Amino acid sequence: MENIDLHMGEFVVWHECTYRVQTYLNTNEYELYDVGDIHCTKPIQRISTDNVSDSFSRVAFCQYRSIEYPAFYIKDDKCYYKRNINHSNDKMCCVSIYDMDEIWVRINRRKKSTIDTVYINSKYKNNKPSCKKYSVEEMANGNYMTSHLEEVKDLNQTIEDLNKLYGDRIKFQTPVLEMLIMDYYICTFFIDDTSFCLDCDYGINTISVDNEEGNPYIFEMVDHFNRTGGV
Repeated sequence: MENIDLHMGEFVVWHECTYRVQTYLNTNEYELYDVGDIHCTKPIQRISTDNVSDSFSRVAFCQYRSIEYPAFYIKDDKCYYKRNINHSNDKMCCVSIYDMDEIWVRINRRKKSTIDTVYINSKYKNNKPSCKKYSVEEMANGNYMTSHLEEVKDLNQTIEDLNKLYGDRIKFQTPVLEMLIMDYYICTFFIDDTSFCLDCDYGINTISVDNEEGNPYIFEMVDHFNRTGGV
């Protein structure tokens, strides 16, 4: 496969050319940069936001061994992606693209999002990871979590689905009252005596494990959520 920069970032189309942009609070202007100027070091021009014919963002992902990561570029048939181990945002890894489940780019516009598959392993062609609403993510400590927007599945529905999946095996503790006062929900729950955390903040529901014994359950939850759908 040819070398590909997956070009994550914010972009606009101006005079039929695409530019990388930065925007500024309380202004009606875009600062334009060359698409390849990833760190936005050489500004070309500032224009009014009213003058662009299109605007969109690009976010690239890959799934490796059923875990989703942000992807950055493909070089010499290797996909370069980032892990956030020990809170290090500089942990760039690379794996042969042929060992990946899928590599894709999501393009977000105001009214519509589209997904472009860059590479997909043949065994996933009829079950694309990029088309699923829920995924397994890696935490800074190397264990696993899953998160989703409230508009996809709200907190009550999330709790209800967990109860349906695990029945008498799941036990929820009382939410932390101090956090509820600040509109932040967090509680501990147990499945088969294995501890998890469920929290909801800024419209995002997150389920995380407290130790590696809970990792297989996260895969189980994600599979169940994808089979049963959203709200």
